[in-house]
This record gives sequence, structure tokens and C-alpha cells, in this order.
Amino acid sequence: MVACFVVSFLILLGLLALAYSAYYLIQTKRVQNAEDRKGFRTAVVHRLQKHGTKGFDFNKIVEECEVPQSLASEVAEEIFSLMLAKSVLDGAFTEVERKKIDRLAQAFKIAPDTGRTIEERLKRKHYVTAVEKALADGIITEQEKEELKLLRQNFGLSSSLAVELAADRAKDGYLALFRTVVSDGQITDNELKELMRFRDAFGLSIQDAQAIVRSDAHSLYSKVYRQIISDGFISEAEQEQLRRFRAVLGLSDSEVSQIEESLKRKHYTGAVEKALSDDKVTEKEKEDLKTLRKNLGLSQNAAAEIAASRAKDAYVSLFRAVVSDGQISNDELKELTRFRDAVGLSLADSQAYLKPEAEKIYLAVYSRCVADGAISNDEQEQLRRYRFVLGLSDHEAAQLVKKQAIHIYREIFYEICQDADIEAQDEDRLNRLAANLMLDDKSLAPYRVDLEEKKRLSEFRRGNLPSLQTRRILESGEICHWIGDCTYWWQTQTMAKSVSGELLVTSERIIFTSPYRSFELRPSKILDVQAHTDGLTLKTSVTKAAGDYLTNHARRLEAVLIGVVRKHKYLQTESFSATKTRHIPDTVKREVWARDGGCCVRCRATEYLEFDHIIPFSKGGANTEKNIQLLCRGCNAIKSDRI
Repeated sequence: MVACFVVSFLILLGLLALAYSAYYLIQTKRVQNAEDRKGFRTAVVHRLQKHGTKGFDFNKIVEECEVPQSLASEVAEEIFSLMLAKSVLDGAFTEVERKKIDRLAQAFKIAPDTGRTIEERLKRKHYVTAVEKALADGIITEQEKEELKLLRQNFGLSSSLAVELAADRAKDGYLALFRTVVSDGQITDNELKELMRFRDAFGLSIQDAQAIVRSDAHSLYSKVYRQIISDGFISEAEQEQLRRFRAVLGLSDSEVSQIEESLKRKHYTGAVEKALSDDKVTEKEKEDLKTLRKNLGLSQNAAAEIAASRAKDAYVSLFRAVVSDGQISNDELKELTRFRDAVGLSLADSQAYLKPEAEKIYLAVYSRCVADGAISNDEQEQLRRYRFVLGLSDHEAAQLVKKQAIHIYREIFYEICQDADIEAQDEDRLNRLAANLMLDDKSLAPYRVDLEEKKRLSEFRRGNLPSLQTRRILESGEICHWIGDCTYWWQTQTMAKSVSGELLVTSERIIFTSPYRSFELRPSKILDVQAHTDGLTLKTSVTKAAGDYLTNHARRLEAVLIGVVRKHKYLQTESFSATKTRHIPDTVKREVWARDGGCCVRCRATEYLEFDHIIPFSKGGANTEKNIQLLCRGCNAIKSDRI
């Protein structure tokens, strides 16, 4: 391992030594080249000064100095460039200087193309320098203009080439000069001539100049035009100024029209807003607006459109202020009417202005009015006023709040129907609520069907029982009130048993008949009735009839039994579990409804809801919010409430 390390170290030292040697040789070569170049250049210049171009032998000097041909060519072109630069320094290039330069090129063995390239480069450089000098103070005098023109001619530079060479500098110079000229918002005759002189000096066309100031064109013209129309009038002198600006800026007629129309509208809008600041328009303000419209050249349609848009914003602002407290008083109604009359705003137009917010506003007001589950006469009047101002028809309003209205109606409906007895005042309350909520017959149809069934059951519980036909032989004066299939469950000492048969409830007896077990019971023997979704539990003073009676019509059976027992033992029914279960306090029902969101806690159904005891009343379950939940009939039928 040590041996490997030593070998690696020696290899690294060798590589470093080679790298240093290469670097040393390169540096030595550079120094040698520099010395060779300096010596060769000195020799060439000395020979030229001594003998001139006649006895000058460039190739012989190269051999004597022993320099590479490439180095010799570089030095030759360098000396040639210096001599040529002296000739063009004064901006003139005489015939004598031309011949001298040609002889020098021949002596240095410089190819004609190479010589012309060097000459062209020096001329361009000299011209650019002259341009920069002329632009140093930001303006071009007549003398500087002529000098640049003469220099182009002497150098044989074309106008396009001169423009190209001076493009960047001329662009920046023209832009700076232009901004200085227009800084006071005007262009005088002398300033126009100054801009023209600048363009001519650099061969800039009017299109080139307009392109240079293009970035400032819109903002500058807008600024000037805004200033001119600030007094609401455009004089002849101001018209001339605008014409000059358009010419210098190169704005098209369509661009000018667009800018001017926009600024006219803004100025007229400001005048309209000022006139509307106190929510009314006087006769003087009306005439001032008319005069301003004419001076600005605004069409009547454009002015009307502007006034309408400003009136819209002002009317919407006024409306929001009026309804900020959630109400519209008579005085506020008059205030809105006054505003419309002042600006010539029709009721339909004002309602159209509020249309985007109408539904949201009406829903918010409606929600406040029905928060307590009812709508008073004052609240009805408020809703009517809102519909009038917002432009909502009764049908539109009803459709808008239909979902919320049905939700409120459902809550009150199921709150009323939970109780055993449906009184006339309960039905009147539901009818008034439906009218106030503007619910249609189609929406109310399923609730009315359910209500009719609830009313029938209520009548049964009061003792107004139905009379049914039966094939069974009854006692004299005995009336059949209920008959149907039934499964009877009872508990023995060791197990639960069941049997299916027929149950008959008459005015005098409760009769169960089946092939395996039959019995009958007098109504006075019933001690308690507990209702379930799928049946009843009876407690009796005789053992044979106690148990559960399962049937598809449990609610109707329960109502009939209570009605029958009531006729025999009136006060007995008041202590029945089924009776007590239905008497849930209204406050508890409202709390449960809000908590469960007005839908079944199991399947989220919103129809055929019932207030269900989580722990049955007969098992000690209380009529409290914690023990009550909302279930639909289907889920209530599935739920097992045996504890």
C-alpha cells in the first residue's frame, strides 16, 4: 500500500513538472514574439524614413529580421493603418494622399481588397467620431450640419451608410432633442426647424424620426390634448399645436381619433360627476353640460351614454346607502324617485342597473325576514318594496327564494305534525305561511297529502273513528274501526314467540285471530300504547294480549286504538307513551331541526321526516335535544328501538 502511494506521488510530481515546463515555454514564446514584433516594426519604420517607398524592399527586411510572414503582415497593416489615419484626420482625402497611400500599400505587399477594407473602416470610425462631437451639446447647428454633409462627400459615404453608422447616436440624440422641445407642451416654428435640421444632418427621413419618438407618441399627445381641453374649449392656435404634434409624432387619423375621443369622454364624464355630486342636476348644470358637449364635438348619443353610465353608478351608490340598514322607508322610496327624475332615468333603467345584485340583495333581506320562521305584515311590506325597487316580479321572487321558502315551510310543517292533534289554527298557520312564502300548489302538494293523513289520524285519536265492513259477526251495536294483517310477538319465561294472523279493532274489543293463537281484549284493559314505525307495543292488565303488534299501518292502528280507549277510559290515553312521545316542546324541535339541518341524519332525505327518540320514551328516553333526532319514515322503520 505504501509503495502504491509513493508511485502515485511521483507520477503527480512528474505531471506538475511537465505543466510548468509547458507554461514556461509558452511565456518565453510570447516574450520572444513581442520582442520580434517590436524589432521588426522599428526596422521597417527606419527603412521607410530613410529611403521612402522607392527603395523599400519589404521582403528583404522580413528575411533580414527572420520573422514569420504572419507577423510581418500584421506589422505592415498596422503601419499602413496609422499612415492612412493621418490622411483622413482632416476630413479631406486629396489625390496626392491617395497616390501616397497606394504606393505604401504596394511597398507593404498589401492586397487591394485588404487596403480598401482598412480604409473603409477608418473612414467610418472618423465619421462616427464627428457625429458624436456634433451631438455633444444635444443640438445640431447649421455649420455642424454642413460639416457632416461635406465629410460624407469627401469620404464617399452614401446617405444610407451614414444613417446606419449614426443610427444609435442619432436616435438617442433626436429623442433627447424632441423631449426638450416638447417639454413646455408646445412646438414653435424655430423648434420645428431645429428638429428638421437634425434630421437632415444625419439623413433621417420623417418616417425614421417618427419611429424614434413612437414610444412617447400616445402618452405625449394625450398629455397635450388633456391640457388643451381642460377649459372645455379648443382655440385655433391650440388646433395648430395639435396639428404640429400629430405631424412630428406620426400618429394616424385613427389613433388621434381614438385618443381624443377617450379624453373627451373622460372630461365630459368628470363634468357629469360634478353635476351629480349632490344627487341632482340644476338647470345651469344642464346648460353647461350641453355647451361642453358642443365644444368637445361629442355626439348626443355619446353624451347620453356617458351620463347614463355616471347616473348608473350614482344611483347604485344611493341605493346601497338607502338599504344599508336592511329597510326601505317611505322617505327613501321618494328619494330614489327624486334621483331618477333628476337625471331622466326611467324606472326600468334603474331596475336594470340593480339587476346584477338584485337576487343577492333580495335573498339577504328575505333571510332576515324569515329568520324567526314567520313573516310579519311589516316584513311583507318590506319585501314588496324591495321587489318594486329591484324590479322583481312576484313569480321571479317566489322562484328565487323557493328553496329557502320550502325549507322554512318544512320545518314548521314537521314541527306541527309531530304533535298528535292537528288543530284548525295549525292548518291556518300553515296556509298563511305558504301564502307569505309564495309557494305554489305543486310545491305544497306532498305536504298537503301528508297533512290530510295527519288530520285523519288526529280525528281518530279524538274518537271520530271510521266504520269499516267486516265478514266477522259482531255484537249488537259493535262497529269495526280497523282490520288488517298483523304479527303478534310475546315473551314467555324462556323465549320470544310470534304468530301471524288478523287483528280487528272494534268499538268494544281488540280481537286477534290466527290458526295457532287467538284472543280478544276489552279496550279498558289496555294500560299503555307505545308506537313504533313498524308496529305497537301494548301493555295490558291481562297477560294474554301484552306484546308487540307488527303491521304495515302502525300509525293508523295507534290512532284508532287511542280513539277507542278514549271512549272507554278518557283519561287513560293521556298517560300512554305514544301520547307523551308526541308532545315534544317546540323549542326542542327547533333546536333539533337546526342541528340536523332539516334532513334525516342517516340518509339525508328531506321529506316525510319524523322527530325520533334515540332512547324510546317508554325506556326512559327524555324529550330533550340530545335524545331527539330527525329520521325519515324509511330509516325510522329500519331502526331498532328495542333497548
